[in-house]
Amino acid sequence: MDRERDVQHISQQAMDAANIIFAQNGYNIRVQTLTEADIRWCIAIQRDLPEMYRLPWDHSGTVLNDPDTFLFSFKIVDAERRPAGACIFQYCPAINNGFPFLNLEMIQNFHLQNSVLDGNTLRFALYVAVLFMTDTCCA
Repeated sequence: MDRERDVQHISQQAMDAANIIFAQNGYNIRVQTLTEADIRWCIAIQRDLPEMYRLPWDHSGTVLNDPDTFLFSFKIVDAERRPAGACIFQYCPAINNGFPFLNLEMIQNFHLQNSVLDGNTLRFALYVAVLFMTDTCCA
């Protein structure tokens, strides 16, 4: 299996495992691959946010085709199928005798109040990242 397929496969496994953990612990969120439609939503929803909370989602469309990008969205169960939060990680394969690593590129919560993500977005993203890092032997 090539590296691109490995990263995509491991990404899906990490999201599946995280969804089990979230469901077992009563969190009404699910993690899914961030899609082009999700990114369009991220761009649109942040227009209503104060300037200090805006991130450059309009520049992130190119990552959808990057084989080493691990991107996902948080969606609240029983809500619209739009992201309540989104996250982009960049997987960096090992070079020479080094270890691979995972860069957190962007993370944002679009439900700033009255949401399970309120104050937990980074924590939940790190759960998913750790599951991914375990399978890719990231340092």
